[in-house]
Amino acid sequence: MYQAVHFLLQPIRYKLFGMKRPNPLALPEGPCLILANHSGFYDPTIMISVSPRQIHFVAEGHLFHHRIMNLVLVEGLGCIPCEKGKLNSRTVFQIFEKIKHGKAVGLFGSGNITYDGAVEEFPNAIGKLAKALKCNVVTVRIRGSYLMKPRWSKRTCRGRITCETVNIYSPEKLAGMTSEEVTDRLNRDVYLEEPSPDESGGKRYRRSAEGLQLVLYMCPVCSEMMTVTPKGRRFVCENCHAEGILNPYGFIDSQDFPFRTIYEWNRWQSEQIRLLAERGSPIHICSHEVELVQILPDYRRKRAAKGDLVLTDKSLACGETQFPIEEIVRMDTRDKGILLFSTRNGDYFEASSRKGFPGLLFKTAYRQMAGKSAAHQTRDQERMNQR
Repeated sequence: MYQAVHFLLQPIRYKLFGMKRPNPLALPEGPCLILANHSGFYDPTIMISVSPRQIHFVAEGHLFHHRIMNLVLVEGLGCIPCEKGKLNSRTVFQIFEKIKHGKAVGLFGSGNITYDGAVEEFPNAIGKLAKALKCNVVTVRIRGSYLMKPRWSKRTCRGRITCETVNIYSPEKLAGMTSEEVTDRLNRDVYLEEPSPDESGGKRYRRSAEGLQLVLYMCPVCSEMMTVTPKGRRFVCENCHAEGILNPYGFIDSQDFPFRTIYEWNRWQSEQIRLLAERGSPIHICSHEVELVQILPDYRRKRAAKGDLVLTDKSLACGETQFPIEEIVRMDTRDKGILLFSTRNGDYFEASSRKGFPGLLFKTAYRQMAGKSAAHQTRDQERMNQR
């Protein structure tokens, strides 16, 4: 099935991806771990189109919830499921099994498609995994897939994609490095920011700003949350009426907003959330008409609550259902912003809304509050040790 998909993707590779006579990915023989940046929805498809050798991708768990999709992805393409927002020891075990049998495993180390065009850094666990597998590690950089279909957008444009091998690391070379050094080297290999701030031209895209409010959740002019509203290429803050345009090259044109790229804007608003958490300022984030669903171990879905989803520094609540912050152990997003989180007792939940859901805001705020809580616990433990 993999070879059939690879063959069928050849005309698509030329027409949609704009890849003219690309060289096949340079992959070593035998078992290997392939680490790539994750900039767009088509990244796995792009890699399959340029790799005749089968790659066993680690894919989002929700893709496997449907019986037919599970059959195609697992039995046909050899993919490995990984549930976002929860511990995935089974995924690691399956990666080791594939490597043991001489397979090539494809992993997007950041675990998330970028929201703002800049690749998220790999966690240190990726460096530990790369060393523990004791096989060749290949880094791959995919360029151009972000503006082709950003995570926040519904529309796909024709792209101009390149996909190339950056480095191949032998087990012997990795053995002489610490896991932190390995992670740092891998991050440098695959880092990418689209569009680049120093670009003045390039390919033009018929890109609407619709959906941009799922990423730009805080206005840099008035600092109000969830007030940015897009219409066509334009977007405006409903509170202070500042406005801007997303130009055909992916940059922001505005006399009101101080940022040129979505990346700069997102880093600024993330920093503002961090400062709020550090100062102990009250945090109250609310999204209306949200459905909360519990995902059971057998992938069945059970409605848990419906109503306003409210995140504070004390709890996450939907309707009458409430979760204390300290009971939530992991939180992540999928697709355009659907929120996923797991609790200490092993329950797994998904929050979404038909009108669009700012999952990135909830995830960012939770991680900053969780980081602050962990820092306080560390300081308390240090004081106890000193006593």
